[in-house]
Amino acid sequence: MSTENHSSYVLWLPSWYPNKFRPFDGDFIQRHAQAISPYIRLTIIYFYQYGQKESPNEDKIEINESRNLKEIIVSFSFFKTGVSFLDKIIYNLKFFFTCKKYLKTHFRENGLPRLVHVHVPMKAGLLALWIKKKGVTKFN
Repeated sequence: MSTENHSSYVLWLPSWYPNKFRPFDGDFIQRHAQAISPYIRLTIIYFYQYGQKESPNEDKIEINESRNLKEIIVSFSFFKTGVSFLDKIIYNLKFFFTCKKYLKTHFRENGLPRLVHVHVPMKAGLLALWIKKKGVTKFN
């Protein structure tokens, strides 16, 4: 990939990050981002499921910006069927569909990042691999 197709920011995809329902999840990742943001433009995109008590019908996006640090927290609803193995399949499909949809929009509006960094690679690592496989031309 050539660098002229990339923007000047670094994208972090954490699997854990502070959110409305779990304010201390991944707080070390947030502190790490705050520590390096004076030196690089950093965008963090974190995806998580709403808690059981709050289940709206649409995704919510919260954006916090401070100088070089942009935190984008995307939350999505998921309704359990009560069948454990079916819930896992449906949840993962919903998770990856939501992530891919939002990332495509983000890349169209902001360009591709210079670098994608993953914290806790289970789900976020799969997203990074997907970004790598899609390449520069697929998001424009």
